[in-house]
Amino acid sequence: MVNLRETGKNVLNNTNINEHKRGDDTIRIWEGYRQQAVMWRALSIMQLLATTAVSILCIILWQTRQVVLNVPQRPVPGQYNTQEIPDADLIEAATTFVNLIATFQPYTAKAQFERAGAYVHDEYYQKFTDETLGSELKAIIQTSLSQVFYIDPSKTTVERNKNNTVIVHLYGVRHKYISGEEREPVKSMYEVFLTTLPRNELNPLGIVVYDSNLQIIEN
Repeated sequence: MVNLRETGKNVLNNTNINEHKRGDDTIRIWEGYRQQAVMWRALSIMQLLATTAVSILCIILWQTRQVVLNVPQRPVPGQYNTQEIPDADLIEAATTFVNLIATFQPYTAKAQFERAGAYVHDEYYQKFTDETLGSELKAIIQTSLSQVFYIDPSKTTVERNKNNTVIVHLYGVRHKYISGEEREPVKSMYEVFLTTLPRNELNPLGIVVYDSNLQIIEN
């Protein structure tokens, strides 16, 4: 009889403990769900605020946007003014002229100089003929002079004047070879004076050289 009573008490005690444990587990699970709900609510609020801020920023940028296109003025038919011609075209014309007169070999110098004369203004042609096709060409042939001029594009400058003239400065290094013997390189600068004449099929922009000179740059 005693054993039955003790067994019954043990069963009741175990039942109460299990129910108490189940109650604690339920509270902990509920607390976990509540914390997750609070976290997701906070994240949704933060996302809403961030989306609103980005939307306002996009609206401000859209209303204050400004598109700037730098389109060079297209030259009109006839004689173009140098102010209407982009720097790239002026530099190209000056570079072509300088390459013809500054990079040569004895057996190609004459043909190159004559070709360079096609880029020269009529008023400058006589001086160009006397100096380049005259005394300079003679010295080149007599000394078997070869020359290469390496242009440094990063130092090229364009100076525009009001009287429809432009001065292009081409900096670089000249390498000379006299009778096959290399001489010390010389830092130099070619100054090319450009203007325009009425355009034609051979010269669509009408760019011509009306003077040029060579300067040695001190180290």
